[in-house]
Amino acid sequence: MLKGKKLWQGAVYLSLAAIIIKILSAVYRIPYQNIAGDVGFYVYQQIYPIYGIAIMLSTYGFPVIISKLISEKVDDRQTVLKSALFSLTIVSIVAFSFFISMPLG
Repeated sequence: MLKGKKLWQGAVYLSLAAIIIKILSAVYRIPYQNIAGDVGFYVYQQIYPIYGIAIMLSTYGFPVIISKLISEKVDDRQTVLKSALFSLTIVSIVAFSFFISMPLG
């Protein structure tokens, strides 16, 4: 019974986080266009799909996978956390290297 309660509690937390992220992503566009102007907002619109993928993975993908792995391996949580940290570090370094090496313009 306790495991089911924790599952629903985790689902509620993830849902609330998703709602807050969606609201923030809609609200900040208006002042951003006023500050950056039309050209700055155009550049933002070009990069937004890549940014959206990164946000989706960081808010929905990785936390759900890591929490599922931790809940399945109750006795071996430290190993799961260490392997998740290592994997996310490698993914971050590869993504950083890819984006830093892209030519501008």
